[in-house]
Amino acid sequence: MKTLVFFTALIAYMLSGHTHLSSDTITLVASTPADAELRKMLALDTVEHIDFIRWNIELTSKNSFNISLRYGVSQNGTPGFVGGGKTATFTGTYSVVSQPFGRNSKTVYKLTGGGRPVVALVKLNDNTFHILDLSNSLMRGNAAWSYTLSRKDPVPNDDTKVSGLVDAATILDEKSPTVAYVGRTPSAALQKDHSWPNVANTPKFKWKIVLKRSPNGSPAGYTMRRVNDRGNDTKGKWEIIQRNDAVYYKLEPDEATGPLMLLVADKNVVYFVDDNQRIYVGNGDFSYAINRSVTDSNKE
Repeated sequence: MKTLVFFTALIAYMLSGHTHLSSDTITLVASTPADAELRKMLALDTVEHIDFIRWNIELTSKNSFNISLRYGVSQNGTPGFVGGGKTATFTGTYSVVSQPFGRNSKTVYKLTGGGRPVVALVKLNDNTFHILDLSNSLMRGNAAWSYTLSRKDPVPNDDTKVSGLVDAATILDEKSPTVAYVGRTPSAALQKDHSWPNVANTPKFKWKIVLKRSPNGSPAGYTMRRVNDRGNDTKGKWEIIQRNDAVYYKLEPDEATGPLMLLVADKNVVYFVDDNQRIYVGNGDFSYAINRSVTDSNKE
């Protein structure tokens, strides 16, 4: 009788939504650029024009993986491809290693198929992974897509704080008079946390944030454009915050809205984080990473 009561209570607890049922498979999704280096890794055509790649990666508990890709030319006004795009699949096994990044170590998943490396992913937390380039640095995205993959079924209440992937001194020593970050992110979580009206009723924001520095390298204001929700630049002040091994950029707008916090993963990639310094979880279209502009110009 006691056993029956226990299982009845357990089922009721599970159905109440207070627990997360783990799965043997981690599924990661993303839409990423298709730079030449990545196409070489994946043995995709390096001559054909490809705007972006849509990913679905399944990592099983038995250290096997299955990658499904769809890629091609972007269909204007949609998240899809002209003519449906092309597809590719990869299967194989993966190893999990601890790899040094700056003064810290991170977990890296190395995927190998057909006797050759396919791709390596650094785990930032349970919900966020990023593709590494051949030099084991974060791949830098562009104004449209980033190289971050998000867990399809996010682990709830992931309290993992993420440190940077380079020595904090590397970030603190930055002296460039302007640094521009660009990219697209989902809009819902940021709108909710910052009480922004969804003027254009859009599922995404297109960002351009330009951080300015004085000759000695200290913060000297910023400009920000959040296209699709508003078309005008906003201005404000910003500061660098170091918490243990993590570096953040805190942006305080001149207008009466709350600050934005960006985790500096390295010199090229930053992430929007919430009030508890947790990376927002993206989806199959966009992550919450934005990327340093290749030119650092205001012409992006």
